[in-house]
Amino acid sequence: MSKKIKENFENGLYELVIEETINSKNPEDILYRIMSFECMHDYKNSYNCYIENRVLVENWDIISSAKTLFYLLVEQNKDDLIPKEIEHFKDFSYVNQETEEFINNLENYINEIQENFKISKNHNNIDLDDIISKLNDGNRDEKLFAIQEIFNLEGKGISCDGIVADFLKKTSRFDTNYGLLLYYAITRKLNENVVFKKADKYYSMTPALFTDYVVETIAILNEKLKVMSSSEKNLSIIRYIILIAKPTFIYLLPYKINKKDIDTLMGALVATASDIFDVDYSQDPYYKTLTINQEIIEWFIEVIKEVQKDF
Repeated sequence: MSKKIKENFENGLYELVIEETINSKNPEDILYRIMSFECMHDYKNSYNCYIENRVLVENWDIISSAKTLFYLLVEQNKDDLIPKEIEHFKDFSYVNQETEEFINNLENYINEIQENFKISKNHNNIDLDDIISKLNDGNRDEKLFAIQEIFNLEGKGISCDGIVADFLKKTSRFDTNYGLLLYYAITRKLNENVVFKKADKYYSMTPALFTDYVVETIAILNEKLKVMSSSEKNLSIIRYIILIAKPTFIYLLPYKINKKDIDTLMGALVATASDIFDVDYSQDPYYKTLTINQEIIEWFIEVIKEVQKDF
């Protein structure tokens, strides 16, 4: 089970990890369960799961267990428990040199976590006001910088859900920046309807209803991109596809691609790139491995051409 659980965790399928480990007694699976709660900012369940299974996970991997526990303690302002937990880990018998060195430097590791949290919490309303200003009134580069900051803050546990929801609701033109924020809204499961305009047509969707689909399909797309990168011989085509594949996938929303049609999307990307770099994609060895749905490939190509206008 652990290999599958690890793959799901690395692909961001945290809910699936939690669901599939509910009755697991495998310490590695349980640690991924704890970290999945943590990645979803459900720190209470993450901490409770750790406490319930600490003997199992600590006997399996002391370093990973300690890192997880001390992060949770700092995040939940349980600093009063830290000295006792430090002593707990120092009481472990010798395992190996790496573990011994980590435990001996545990105070420094915890200080680094606390310092990072202090920096994160110093982001005040002025910073958020600046992000809002750049999103609404900035030029293209300023908007992109603001979006990068939103993702950075979210990674530090600082929610920008309200900022993103407001932007998506009052902005209707779908471009690359809109797509990035729509992706953020989907991963954050924002349960508010948004309306946007693409190619003179209006579409509406509720991001939270697309979370599972997007996470699962992007995991498949990532695997396809890995295969393409190792199989495609033309480096220019590889770079182009890696740059534009995910923005194209997001642009297609609210249309949902059938899993079997991801090959067709990859084929459309190869065809479009081949046209740009003046090569014959029909002779491309990687293209020949794909199962193409001829009924939709031309539509995918038109979508890709629309997306690349932003690049």
